[in-house]
Amino acid sequence: MPGAFSMRHSLRRASAVLVLNLVIATAVEGADIRPAQSVAGSPLPGVTIEGTIAPGDFAKLASLVLDARGTSVVWLASPGGNLSEALRMGGLIRQLALEVRAPLDRSRPLVRLRDTENNTCASACFFLYVAGVRRQGSVLGIHKPSLPADEYFSLGIDGSVAAHRRIQEATTDYLEHMGVPARYAAMMMAANSSEMIWLTPEDIARDLTGVAAGYEVWFQAPCRTQVAQSGGADLDCASQILAEMQEERRQRTREHFRGRN
Repeated sequence: MPGAFSMRHSLRRASAVLVLNLVIATAVEGADIRPAQSVAGSPLPGVTIEGTIAPGDFAKLASLVLDARGTSVVWLASPGGNLSEALRMGGLIRQLALEVRAPLDRSRPLVRLRDTENNTCASACFFLYVAGVRRQGSVLGIHKPSLPADEYFSLGIDGSVAAHRRIQEATTDYLEHMGVPARYAAMMMAANSSEMIWLTPEDIARDLTGVAAGYEVWFQAPCRTQVAQSGGADLDCASQILAEMQEERRQRTREHFRGRN
């Protein structure tokens, strides 16, 4: 079994960015994180993260996914937001072995949304997407992570250089641990922070769809054995194994949080 991107590691690596949040606009409400519903309104097995990610969203996500048995999928509809919060949320998604679904088409939401303008996954949302152990999506945008211009100004020249370096180190390290090919971090750092790069269907299909790199072993051997013996569907076998792993990790993470309180 591959080494998990543990909650402890996630929080420690995200701390390199947390120290950068010197100025946070209190007017930002954060994302709407709630039990998922289909477009028609019926319940879905998971949670929806809709809107701009802001401080406090990690706690909202944790309260839902740790307490609700059967919460297996995170449905993403976000234009981005706070980087450090996104890294913490992504760490939790990977720790709990959750699946993620991003939009396949900007004009056709997969789940019920309060605002269809959110039907995308860009900027900080990309860090949530790559955290899934199984992933599906086509509307993915990236750009160079940065602080708002007024925060850079408040830091001065030396502080701005240090802040930029810490952002680069934190994001590159995070993507590496999520098994994302190094060229995506390079694309981010070479881009302009104000211009979005929309990933091509070819890139997404090759590198960012399906089981996350390093996690194939979770399913392959047991599923091959079961399918050979019973003729059952490989997808059903993989889903059963993933559900068992999710519940085991959910229990372990709940105990971790209780131990800290």
